[in-house]
Amino acid sequence: MVDLENLRQVCRGRWYNILTSLGLSETYLTGKHCPCPICKGGEDRWRWDDKGGTGSFFCNQCTPQAGDGFSLVMKYLNIGFPEAIKKIQSIVGGCEKMPDKKPAPDPRPRLNKVWSASTLLTGGDPVSKYLHSRGIVLLPDNVRYCAKCYNKELGSEIPALIARIQNKEGKPVSLHRIYLQDVSPKKKLMTGTESLNGCAIRLFMPGGLFKGDVLGIGEGLETCIAAAQIFFIATWSCLNSTILESFEPPENIRKIVIWADNDASFTGQKSAYVLANKLYKKDLIVSVETPLKAGTDWNDVLLEKD
Repeated sequence: MVDLENLRQVCRGRWYNILTSLGLSETYLTGKHCPCPICKGGEDRWRWDDKGGTGSFFCNQCTPQAGDGFSLVMKYLNIGFPEAIKKIQSIVGGCEKMPDKKPAPDPRPRLNKVWSASTLLTGGDPVSKYLHSRGIVLLPDNVRYCAKCYNKELGSEIPALIARIQNKEGKPVSLHRIYLQDVSPKKKLMTGTESLNGCAIRLFMPGGLFKGDVLGIGEGLETCIAAAQIFFIATWSCLNSTILESFEPPENIRKIVIWADNDASFTGQKSAYVLANKLYKKDLIVSVETPLKAGTDWNDVLLEKD
C-alpha cells in the first residue's frame, strides 16, 4: 500500500528531475511564461512555478487551470492517478506505508513527580543561594528547589532549580530546570503537555510590592527576576527569544514592558520588537527597555549596580 503523504514528501523539491525523466522538456520548466505542453497552444499561457517544491503549474487555457506535480504527470501523459503514482515511484523509489509510530508517552506523570519532589524557596536553600550569587534577593513564585533531579548526561540525580511554565490561561504545561552543579547543558526544558508558544514562568504577579497595572516580560529567568527587582514591575520569563515572540498576555493585562537583551547579534532586540508590534496591534500599551551596554541583559545591570 502506497503512503501518499510520504510520497509527497519524497517528491518535494525533486519535480524538475521527475518531470524531465518522464519526458517533459526542460524548456517548459524554467519558471517563465511559455506555450503549454498540454494543450499545445499559445505563447505565454503556461508557467511552471513549482510552489513550495510541489511541482505546481498554471495554464490559463487548460481545465483545470492549475495543479501540483501529480496532476501535471497525469495531464501530460494522459493517464490516471494510479498509473501516475507507479511512474513517479519508478523514479523516486517505493514509498510503502510505514507502520504507525507508537504514541509519545504522556509527560504529565514525570512533570508532576519532579514538581511534587521540589520544595518552596526559604531564602537559605541552594536555589536561593544560587539566585543570591546573581545579585537577586527576591524569592519568585513558581520556582522551587529539587534536591534530586535526574540529569540524563550524568545518569544520576543532582540538585536543580525547577520553574513551572504556564500557558495563557494559567494552566501548567512544562518545567524548566537549572542544574546547580557544573554540568552541560546547565539549563534544560522538560517535555511539555502542549506547545510553549504563548507561555511563560509567572515569577511575580502585579500588585503588592509591585505596580498593579503593568506586567514585565523577558527571556531568561534570572534576567526577568533582576528587572523586577530593579524597577518593581512584576515580570514573567519566556526563557528564550522564540517563546518571547509568541507570548500571549492574560486578558486583564493592558500595559506591558518588554525587557530586551542587548545582544551583539540583535536577536534579543529583534524578538522584543516583534512581540511589541504584535501587542501594539492588539491595542495594548507597550514599551521596550534595553540595557545601554552592548552584550548585556538586566541581570548584568543588577550585578553592576551592586
